[in-house]
Amino acid sequence: MSHKPSKELRRARRVVDEFPDLQVVHDLTWFEDVKRWGMCIDVKIAQDDARELAEQTRWWVVIDPFYPWGHIDVFPDLQDGIEKTFHHQNRNDPPRGSGIPWRRGKVCFWAPHHVFGRRAIVSEPIGNIERLRWVFIQLREWIRRAGSGALVAEGDPFELPDFCASDPLVVFSESVASFDLWSDVQYTNGIAEMGQLHEGAPLVVREFKTPQGKLLVKPSWGTVISEAPSQPVAVWIRLTELPALPPFRAPATWGEFRSAVKNSGIRLDDILEKALATIRDGLRHIALIGFPIPQEYGPAKEPHQMHWQALSLPIVSRGRNYCHGFRPNAKGYWMRDRQKFFRDSATIQWLKSINWHEDQLSGRGRINPVLSGRRIAIIGAGAIGSVLAELLVRGGVRELFIVDADTVEAGNLVRHTLSLADVGKPKAAALADHLNQVSPHARVEGVVEAFPHPLTAESETELKECEVVLDCSATDDVLRVIGDWKWKSGTAIFSLSLGFEAERLYLLSGMPGTDYMRLLEEAFKSELEIDKELLESAELPTEATGCWHPLFPARIDRIWAMVGIAIGHIENMITSGEAITAMLLKWADGQVTVERRIWDNV
Repeated sequence: MSHKPSKELRRARRVVDEFPDLQVVHDLTWFEDVKRWGMCIDVKIAQDDARELAEQTRWWVVIDPFYPWGHIDVFPDLQDGIEKTFHHQNRNDPPRGSGIPWRRGKVCFWAPHHVFGRRAIVSEPIGNIERLRWVFIQLREWIRRAGSGALVAEGDPFELPDFCASDPLVVFSESVASFDLWSDVQYTNGIAEMGQLHEGAPLVVREFKTPQGKLLVKPSWGTVISEAPSQPVAVWIRLTELPALPPFRAPATWGEFRSAVKNSGIRLDDILEKALATIRDGLRHIALIGFPIPQEYGPAKEPHQMHWQALSLPIVSRGRNYCHGFRPNAKGYWMRDRQKFFRDSATIQWLKSINWHEDQLSGRGRINPVLSGRRIAIIGAGAIGSVLAELLVRGGVRELFIVDADTVEAGNLVRHTLSLADVGKPKAAALADHLNQVSPHARVEGVVEAFPHPLTAESETELKECEVVLDCSATDDVLRVIGDWKWKSGTAIFSLSLGFEAERLYLLSGMPGTDYMRLLEEAFKSELEIDKELLESAELPTEATGCWHPLFPARIDRIWAMVGIAIGHIENMITSGEAITAMLLKWADGQVTVERRIWDNV
C-alpha cells in the first residue's frame, strides 16, 4: 500500500526552506512500524551557543498522518543526532526496534511560558497549517538553549529526569512537613512497610523503619490504604541529592548509578550491602531510593520534600548461594550479589513512582482548608447528602462522619452517587465505603443509626467532636432538635433541603441554640407556600405498582448544580464567621441564582 502525505502536510513542509539554519536531509518518509511520517533535518546553531552540543545536529520530526491534527514529535537522529539527555527531554536511549532511524530522546518544548527564560511562548496552533512552522521555531530555540546550557532558569519548576520506569506503580506521601521529619533521621537505609489494595493496584509505602524495625516516619493515609493487605517489605536508601548524570540523565545501569552518587561522597555499595541484609528471605522486593528535591531551580532554592524513586530488586542471595571463597554470611551473600546482580553493566529496572500526598493530588482543585481541614458530620445520606459528601471528599475533606439509618433501594440510584452493587446495604455504610475508595486520604465513617435517637453513646461522642454539621435529612424532626442538641461550643451547623422538583434549595446556617425550624419558616415563607401548593396539585409518582407511597420528584442535574454552589457559600460563611444566615438557591432555565437573607431577630 502506497502512502502519500496530505496536501496540507506537503504545503506545511515547505516552510523549512524559510529557515537558513535548517536543511532537509530526508524528506517526508512513511514509517510503517509507527504509522507516521518522518522528516530528517540538520539544525545549525551559533558557535557561541555550542558549548554542550555540536554546531550542527541531526533531528527527525515525526508527524501523525492526519496533519495538522494529531501529534508532532522531535527525536535526535540515531547516527548523527545527540546522545546526551538534557532537561525537557526523554532519556535518549537507542530505539527499541529495528528500522527506526531516531533515538528515544523526544524533546519537550510544549512547556509553560517560563521554561525558555520566562519568555512567553505562543500555544501550539493545532489544526492550523502553520503548526509545522511553530514546531521548527521551538526546536531551534530548544537546541540553542541546550547548547548554551540554558534550558532551565532560576525560578523554573523543578523536574525529575526520565527514569524510563515501568509498572508496577509505587506511591508515597511526602510534603514539606514530612521533610522536616526526615531532617532529624540519622539512618541512611532501612525497611518500609508496604500495602496494596488489590492485585494490579499501586504499591503504597505505609511506614519507614530502621533496619531493626523501629518506626521512623509514618505517612498519613486514609482508611482504605491503612487497612489494605500487606506486601513484602521494601528497602529504602536515602541519598543526599538527585542521582543524575550530566546534563540530565537518570542512571540506566548500576555502574552509572555508582558514578551519579560518587561526587556526593556516597559509596553506594556500602549502603546496598547493609540494606540487602534485611531482605534475604527468598522473596522479591523493591528498593526505594530517596533524595531531597527543591520546588524550583536556583542556587538559593532549598530542598523542600523527599522523593522516593522505586526500583525492582532481584531475589538476593541466601542459604547456600554465596560467593566462592567466602563464608555463608552477610559478606559472602553480598559479594555474590555484587558479581551477579549489581555489576556495573547490569540494567536497573526503575519503577513508576509518584507522590500521593494530598497537596499533590489536590492540584486540580481543592476546597478551602477552612472547610476541608475540619471534621464534618453529614446527617442524612440521601440525594443531597450523597452528592454533598462526594463533592467534599473529592475536594479534599479527610474526616467525614455520616449518620443515616435507611437502606439503599434501586429507586434511590436516579439521584444518588451509589450503584446497583449497593442496593440492600445501609446507606451510611455503603456511602462511607465508596468515599474511602475515592481518596487515599479519606477517613469516612458511616453510622447506621437515626439522629437524634437512638444514637449509641459511642456515636454521640464522635458526633460531638465534629466541627461542622451538615443536615441533609430534609425532615422537620431533625430540624426541630438540631439547634438544641449536645454540640460543643463553636460548632457550625448548616441545613440543606430541596423544594419541589429541585427548583429551590434552602440553605440555613447557624450555631448551637439556633431555632432552625423558625428560621426556615420565616426566611422562606412564600417559597414554602409555593412548594405546598405544587405538591398538593401534582400527580406524584409512586414507589411501586399498587403502592400509595408518593415519591418526591427532583432531578440529579439540578441537585448537583445547586449543592456544588452551596458548598462555596458554606466555605464563605465559615470563613466570615457569620452566625445566622439563610440563602435561597433557585434553578431556572439551566441556571442557578442565589438570594441571601440575614436576620438579627431569628
